[in-house]
Amino acid sequence: MIKSLFLAFLGVIISFSLSAQITIQQADMPQIGDSLYSSFPDSLTQVDLDQTGPNSNWDFRSLEAIVQQRDIFVAPSSTPFTLSFFFLGSNLVRLIPTPDSIAGFGLGEGFQYFKSSSSGFENMGFGGFLNGIPVPLANDPTDTVYTFPLAYGNDTTITSSLVELSIPGLVFIRQEQTRSTVVDGWGSIQTPYGTFDAIRVVSSLTGQDSISLDTIHVGLERPLSREYKWLAQGEGLPILQVNTSVLDSIGEVQTSISYRDSVRAVPLVGIEKPLPAKSLQLYPNPAQNQVSLSGSLPIGQPAELQLFSLDGQLIYSTNVRTGQSIIPLLHVPSGQYIVRLLTKEEQYRGKLLIRK
Repeated sequence: MIKSLFLAFLGVIISFSLSAQITIQQADMPQIGDSLYSSFPDSLTQVDLDQTGPNSNWDFRSLEAIVQQRDIFVAPSSTPFTLSFFFLGSNLVRLIPTPDSIAGFGLGEGFQYFKSSSSGFENMGFGGFLNGIPVPLANDPTDTVYTFPLAYGNDTTITSSLVELSIPGLVFIRQEQTRSTVVDGWGSIQTPYGTFDAIRVVSSLTGQDSISLDTIHVGLERPLSREYKWLAQGEGLPILQVNTSVLDSIGEVQTSISYRDSVRAVPLVGIEKPLPAKSLQLYPNPAQNQVSLSGSLPIGQPAELQLFSLDGQLIYSTNVRTGQSIIPLLHVPSGQYIVRLLTKEEQYRGKLLIRK
């Protein structure tokens, strides 16, 4: 009898030790210098959002990446002053990839400004360039994405934000938003990236958009949307995020899924630089059994060199030091390859032909 009780007690202890309640703080948010990858599965992929609560076990290992995004975070001082001036108090910026043009307007780089502090993580707004003219979309008040500390059992937090854009003689835009956030579960989450102790944070977003064009004024109520985020300590980005929209005629519809990940052999979107001919060289090219890497990058900076086939399959990967390295190619078959070099701050691309 005593032995049975002891084994039962031991089982309870083990079950609770498999996952633990955690608290998310400022240190668990992105930091200056971070270069973080997220993967996106097929848009038709659906996950179960009903499972939550204390000591949950969320299993999303079946998710399969079809494209990745690389988010680079820098200091506001690294962005143009003509934009950062409008986001005083920000201390973190995410670089946002933009097309060269849209609807005939030339676009420049985009920047999302944040304020990260011990009390919360605030989205201060977005800035970019339109035909060379700085266009700041500053939230005032800011959008408080998280209020710290984040832990299961905390009260629901409700915050409001507002952004206005006025281009005299052309357009006036006003966007209002209310964010209601609650931590509704804790436990263990599994994805292709790994297994983590996590909390689940759910934000419900409502708002109204107002647009004025000359004498035309339009007000639009945005449908209720939700952000489901599983957060783990020290990861910067959510281990998993699912966004939804609640439509009157259909109900809640999942609109996007992403998860924190490492580099995979799938197409990459985000900040990327083409291979500068004078900054980085691969020689000889065509190569046979080895190739030398040299250039004007910081000497000794760690980097990862990857070779992809033209259909996107990762063929070869190795860690190198920038400055000068000799890369062995004995086991790489003949063919044409896309070369990708990843450092902490930058990414470069080029082509290499191997003949044997």
